[in-house]
Amino acid sequence: MKKFLALFLALVLVLGLVACGGKKTDTNKDGDGDVVNLTVGLAPSMYISSYTENTMTKWLEEECGVKLTFVEYAGGTDVATQISTTIAARLPLPDILIGIELDAVTRNRYGQEGYFYDMQDLFADKEGASKTFWTRLQELSEQDQENTILQMTNPETGAIYAVPTMETSLVDSMYYQTWINKEWLAKVGMSKPTNNDELLKVLRAFQKTDCNGNGQKDEIPLMASVNGNLSCFVIDWLLNTFTYYDRATGYIVEDGKLVRVGTTDEYREGLKFIRQLYKEGLLSSLVFTSSGAELKSMFTPADGVAKGGIVLGHLTLHSSDSSPVLDQYEPLQTWGNAVRRATTCKLKNFISGDCENPEKAFEVMMKLWTKEGAIRNRYGNKGTDWTEADEGAVSLIGIPAEFKIIKYKDTAQHADNWGLVHCTLNTNAEYESAQVDEKDVTAGMIRRLKMHAESSKLYDEAAAKHNPKVTCMPLILTAAEQEETQMERINVPNRTSKYQTYFITGQEDINSDATWNKYLKTLKDDGLDKIVEQDQKIYERQLERLGK
Repeated sequence: MKKFLALFLALVLVLGLVACGGKKTDTNKDGDGDVVNLTVGLAPSMYISSYTENTMTKWLEEECGVKLTFVEYAGGTDVATQISTTIAARLPLPDILIGIELDAVTRNRYGQEGYFYDMQDLFADKEGASKTFWTRLQELSEQDQENTILQMTNPETGAIYAVPTMETSLVDSMYYQTWINKEWLAKVGMSKPTNNDELLKVLRAFQKTDCNGNGQKDEIPLMASVNGNLSCFVIDWLLNTFTYYDRATGYIVEDGKLVRVGTTDEYREGLKFIRQLYKEGLLSSLVFTSSGAELKSMFTPADGVAKGGIVLGHLTLHSSDSSPVLDQYEPLQTWGNAVRRATTCKLKNFISGDCENPEKAFEVMMKLWTKEGAIRNRYGNKGTDWTEADEGAVSLIGIPAEFKIIKYKDTAQHADNWGLVHCTLNTNAEYESAQVDEKDVTAGMIRRLKMHAESSKLYDEAAAKHNPKVTCMPLILTAAEQEETQMERINVPNRTSKYQTYFITGQEDINSDATWNKYLKTLKDDGLDKIVEQDQKIYERQLERLGK
């Protein structure tokens, strides 16, 4: 941690401390002692009956010595428009803005113009209020810590205009969770595959056998959905048995140089293999057309007859945990790279330039960043909704419990939190670190969480064994850099994605050198070289800032 803090402070010194926006005055007094009045702007949740008479509000007020009043904006995407309108009219903003979605260019522009307070000196004072931030950040991997600092720091000036919102989950961070039907394996007399050759044999056996015993040829050897979001990226899973493929960056690193994965021979070989699966009907054509809801109905069908041999998906989203079909599945260990999503740092929480006591506003935001603040944010009121975990208790997935659930929140209105998971670090979400009395939850939920835990364990083992030691971190562009390659960054990913589908489905011949070379030329024509050159400079700049 000390090394990491030193790197951050060095970054601040290199970039130079800039003047902080906003006005500073002595503590406001309202006659009841040194109580600071602060306004909080947010988009209200339909489930919250009151923000003023709210247990989380009262907790923050007592803990921080403040009186909070609320400015409620209309929900949805209109919030950013309302903020922009307020700024354009030169009207005052609330002292604190919570959960306000702004793009990076707009966020930094408003900060540089003084509408948002620059918090870099507050973050740099690691023994001050930001100690909470630095202490809790250690709960993340070193790579995620570095990524967080890069994302929250203006790459041009070093300014920090937002307190991040971060939520981690073992299951949500997996790009692919792969489940295999153990009953089908027994039916064909085979073991779990451990490489692509064995995978091919297993899928072919699933295809030609009445594995579900219903007398119909309705078995789908390999099933997923590219439109299903979390954990069902079957193309990524298969490509990672040939090369490291992180869809977030699109790069591998070779001797310090960024190489676009979609142009490599290994990537092409991966597409050839996937094309073979698709051509033989082993990979369902539904992968390109089905939604997450459709995947759920196929994974755990209402008739109770399993349809899939190997299924990729997030059990919460893509299966019914009450279905007996789920008992037929267990996680399949990948024999390739296991790419986890970088922890997303959402920058939606601001101190406005109109705030007269930004230090106190920052203290409130850091209180939300505490462990208790994080649990209150998501699970409700301490004492009625949750409490301290019993000594030695573990969660349903077998990790040390951080708290104990007393009552589960439903969709009824309440006033026990703000209905927002913002301005906090929430680790092991989805009840992964909660002590739960099994009599209070369904057997399906218990089964699902334990299956997720086993899947995550196998995923980590594969990552430790196969993933390269050096990978490309998320790259943070300046406004000028974004403008310079704006069209190229639209055209190149779109072209790559289209050709990936064309090659797999046979609309373009992946085995033809002429066709492959045409694809590479098209990427160049779209501006690939310009993007790679720019990204290499950004990558080196970020390495330097991290002291690497």
